Amino acid sequence: CETMNAQDVVKLLNGYFDTVVEVLRNNEAMIDKFIGDAIMALFGRVENGAYRAVRSALEIVDAVAHFNKDTGRDLKLRIGINSGNLIMGDIGSRLYRRDYTVIGDTVNVAQRLEQYAEPNAVIIGETTRKLLEDVIEVEELPPAKLKGREELVQSFRVTSLQIIDI
Repeated sequence: CETMNAQDVVKLLNGYFDTVVEVLRNNEAMIDKFIGDAIMALFGRVENGAYRAVRSALEIVDAVAHFNKDTGRDLKLRIGINSGNLIMGDIGSRLYRRDYTVIGDTVNVAQRLEQYAEPNAVIIGETTRKLLEDVIEVEELPPAKLKGREELVQSFRVTSLQIIDI
């Protein structure tokens, strides 16, 4: 934003969002919201949601690399994925504004993993790794102190995912 005018930033963001949303839709994600330059997406049932989330993440890294090549930009992204229980519902003020969204520790950890990730990396939590242990290769990262968490959190950088029909 520092080196671009606002109209060019909006155009760049919308192009980036179009690129990423296409990948998410192809993997049956539910887009919860856009948060600045971030997208929060959900993948439903645990049985195959973790697989679709990781597959989407790896495809997004690829798609953004192509987007960068086409636009001459060097956008970097970070992706955090966590699996588990959450609450979905209408959150906000009864008097003014409400959003349909998800809340819970699972969501918070995913967001903190995204912050912890290196540029262009996909970081997953322990539960996601366990769900995918037969089809995923990961690099174990040192346990991290994530904001809002008392205990250290174990996370993994995804290095590859076996393509399977789900």
